[in-house]
Amino acid sequence: MSPALRLRRRPGRGGGGDERAVRTARAVAAGGERLWPWWLERQLDPASPAFVAMPGETGTLPNVTGRSWTLLGTRAGRGLAAVDPRGLVTPVPGGWSLDWWVGADDRWHLPSREVAVRQRSVDGTPVVETAMRVPGGDVVATAWAAQAPGAEVVVVEIANATPVPVALALAVRPYDGEGVTTVRSVALGDGGQVDVDGRPALVLPRPPARAVLSAFAEGDPVAAVAGGLAEAVPPGASMRCRDGLASGAFVVPLTHGTSVRVVLAMEPGAALPPPASLPPAEAVARGWRLHADAGARLVLPDDAMGAAVRASRCSVLLASGTRPDPLPDLEGFPALSGRGGRTPGLLPAATLRQAAAEVEAGDERALERLQWALDVASPTGVWPAAVHPRLGTGCGGAGHDVAASDELLWLVRRLLVCDEPGGLVLCPVLPEGWRGQALEVHDLPTASGTLSFAVRWHGSRPALLWEVEGEGPVHLRAPGLDPAWSSTERRGEALLTGADVPGGSFA
Repeated sequence: MSPALRLRRRPGRGGGGDERAVRTARAVAAGGERLWPWWLERQLDPASPAFVAMPGETGTLPNVTGRSWTLLGTRAGRGLAAVDPRGLVTPVPGGWSLDWWVGADDRWHLPSREVAVRQRSVDGTPVVETAMRVPGGDVVATAWAAQAPGAEVVVVEIANATPVPVALALAVRPYDGEGVTTVRSVALGDGGQVDVDGRPALVLPRPPARAVLSAFAEGDPVAAVAGGLAEAVPPGASMRCRDGLASGAFVVPLTHGTSVRVVLAMEPGAALPPPASLPPAEAVARGWRLHADAGARLVLPDDAMGAAVRASRCSVLLASGTRPDPLPDLEGFPALSGRGGRTPGLLPAATLRQAAAEVEAGDERALERLQWALDVASPTGVWPAAVHPRLGTGCGGAGHDVAASDELLWLVRRLLVCDEPGGLVLCPVLPEGWRGQALEVHDLPTASGTLSFAVRWHGSRPALLWEVEGEGPVHLRAPGLDPAWSSTERRGEALLTGADVPGGSFA
């Protein structure tokens, strides 16, 4: 039986009238050779394990197999952008998205259709790298949010790490991670600015060499770009679409070892700064690391868990704007869960919450649930609200569920220490991979005072060093290390038995 908790289908709630899903179904039913976002390409492909039978024209086509994305934002800002697993960036929920296509020596490479695409966050921060393999190496798109004078923006920098030049198409698309959106017009302004629906949306570092502007009925601009039909377009050129599905693709050269940086608007109508005026990805990631490391310091034996903790701290910071803490409070968080998805799924947040309760009871089943959650986390260290049982991708709710990140922090906190009346329980359940490995906790707030402790090993026996700052009596236990040990001292050290026993009970 899976250690994950399940979301089951509710009777009588099939079908549905989600407007986005209806518009998506109708756009697909219109036919034609079109490029769709990653999740929809898979749902429409009979050879894909994510294939979903296409409904009739009046049916719905929600995203029930690929509701996975990573949120971008700033600590001081109000907006949240998203980047999907293939690097499609949506600066405003429910709005247009920026896609990127690479013309190499062999053909045009389209991330939403490619297999050789990898993604990661930079040190667990909201700076996301998407690398696509082309002949000779990778082309890498890095996305992050930044605070500009009077505006929040998303920066996307695309670097050519191959030894040969390529062509790069930056495409305004009328869809996002949930379905078709509305884009009535796309226009090229002066100096490389692109307007969507009459408002500044995208700034290129220079005017594009060639471009294609297309209404839905005229076909997808990807065909013109791939066929070499993109042409020079003067400033002021525009395209309106009566179907509300306008697109535009802007082609620029990208020589080897160089990059192109563009700026996307997160606020409608805001003036956009020049791309070169914004801080680079490395500086933004460094700032997030400083904020994420400002709370209690943990040195965990498990690299994967340590990476998950850092990414989860950044997620909580992104949603709350508060100082990181292993005891985050979800009350007052913005509602980040998206609509859609009527498919049964596995619930990371609920599974991690159940595991935390099991840790408090000394139940080692918690470790199996924790491992499952770590296994299904995205490459950027986040979780969707519901995970598809077969595909491992999001199938319902938010594609980046901050509640799951919060529950991961709570669970790790309980693995390290639990409060009990009159004292503290250190390491109530010890993961098998932690045996024989050093562990450190510094400045962790508890009900009994600020706790610091370390575990070192002498063969099979753990040595425990601890200090609890504060006043009054305290009682310490460490059942995951030695069920028989206890102390009433606020600081000290002890060589424990290290008996290979189950985690122990608080009863």
